[in-house]
Amino acid sequence: MLGSFFGLIGQVFKWTVIVLLVLVGGHLVHWRGQSISNHVKSTLGIVEGLKEPAMQLADKAGEFSRELKVGAANSGAEKISAEERARLRKVFHN
Repeated sequence: MLGSFFGLIGQVFKWTVIVLLVLVGGHLVHWRGQSISNHVKSTLGIVEGLKEPAMQLADKAGEFSRELKVGAANSGAEKISAEERARLRKVFHN
C-alpha cells in the first residue's frame, strides 16, 4: 500500500517536471523572431476570431436541417406507389 502511494507521488512529480519544462521551453525557444508561446497565443487569437462565424454557420445548418425534416414529413412521399418509386430510382441512378 505504501509503495503504491510513493509511486503515485513519483508520477505526480514526474508530470509536474515535464509540464514545467514545456512551459519554460515555450518561453525560451524562439522561432521566426518570436517565442513559441507567442506563436501559440497569436494562433489561438486567430482561431478565436473565427469562433462566432462558425457558430452562426452551425446554427444556420441546424435550422436548415430542421426545415428539411419538416418538409420531408409534409411532402406526401409515402403516397408514392412502389412502381413509381422504382421508375424514379431508375431515372435518378442512371
